[in-house]
Amino acid sequence: MRASALFVLALWTAAPARAALEDIGRITMGRTTFPRHAWVLDLFEDEVVPRWAIPVGHTLSQRVVAAYGVTDRLSVGLIETTLHAERSTLNTLKADEWGGFAGYRVLDEPFEFTPLLVALPVAPNKKAAFVVGGDLLKNVGNWTFHLGYIDEFEQGEGETAYGGNHHIVEPGVFCRFGLHGLVGVHYMYQTFPAMVSTIPTPFGSIPVTTPAGDIQMWGPVLGGSISKNLFLGLEQRFGMTRQSPAYMTTLQFQIYFGPYALGSWGL
Repeated sequence: MRASALFVLALWTAAPARAALEDIGRITMGRTTFPRHAWVLDLFEDEVVPRWAIPVGHTLSQRVVAAYGVTDRLSVGLIETTLHAERSTLNTLKADEWGGFAGYRVLDEPFEFTPLLVALPVAPNKKAAFVVGGDLLKNVGNWTFHLGYIDEFEQGEGETAYGGNHHIVEPGVFCRFGLHGLVGVHYMYQTFPAMVSTIPTPFGSIPVTTPAGDIQMWGPVLGGSISKNLFLGLEQRFGMTRQSPAYMTTLQFQIYFGPYALGSWGL
């Protein structure tokens, strides 16, 4: 139970910020922001397997991201994340987190760079939280080199100051193929602090203490259009350290209206 709770809390805490950062459809465009007047609705489905040999502790989370390209450089949006933990024990933990984000591209050459801000005003056991980060991308022909970084600052229960708790670095190398396809590999490094949390169960609440540590995972990425305005992406990650989950998969379904839709992306 303790190991499962660690994976759930560490990965889910930063999930809304990751949703703004790891958009495969946008990376397929070779951009760090959406084009001007583009409307985007992303649906992410995540599943985490803490240990292959342990049948409990699997978690599901759904993330919904609605984004809009205000200008060619400025993208804003809303994020909603729902967590269903302990899938094999009738979803013993359910939680929701809402937030908004904004990214403004400040650099085009020699690479694109977009600072990112995510505000998370509503979350269990938190007063408020915000995330700062950056999205760096370089296109070389059909190849895209991507680096994302986020750092979350949150208020704990009864606290007034913000503390930086979660740090995530995600580099990736991708190859765009055909009219609108992407294949590549990426790596995720995430640190998290010591946490004391309460896990609700059908038999009462269980206090769980998890030590500070880090998660390291890597895996393949595949994405492509299934129609003019629909994009489907699949990310897989495999744990590299003992503290890391054994496996994590993310399925992305994107509805897109705006420039660079299928047929005019010019890749």
